[in-house]
Amino acid sequence: MIYSKSTLSRPLCRARRVCRALCANYLRHAIVFKMSIFLFYDCHSCIAVIIVIVVVVLAVVAVIIVIVFVAIAIILVTVVIIVVAISIIAVVGVVVVVVVLVVVLVVGVVVAVVVGA
Repeated sequence: MIYSKSTLSRPLCRARRVCRALCANYLRHAIVFKMSIFLFYDCHSCIAVIIVIVVVVLAVVAVIIVIVFVAIAIILVTVVIIVVAISIIAVVGVVVVVVVLVVVLVVGVVVAVVVGA
């Protein structure tokens, strides 16, 4: 199918106008590209800028999510370390109490044997 130049140019012009309007609406709030919207003469560069902005925003969000997860992991590791330390202190305390009781019992038996003899 053969298209004439005039048949091709009309839809392309309309498409370019629509694309430029979309880009202008999208980039209106972006401070960096506020004035540079007039530099976009074709649809592809405008769409490329929009894609770059979206990718950068997604990358920033991903970095924030990773930082939050790392912070949560650090907090969890700290809690585990504290719980393990408390457990070790409790075990050591029980062992000390048992040793003291055994020593008191042995000393008591020895004293009873010596006094009774």
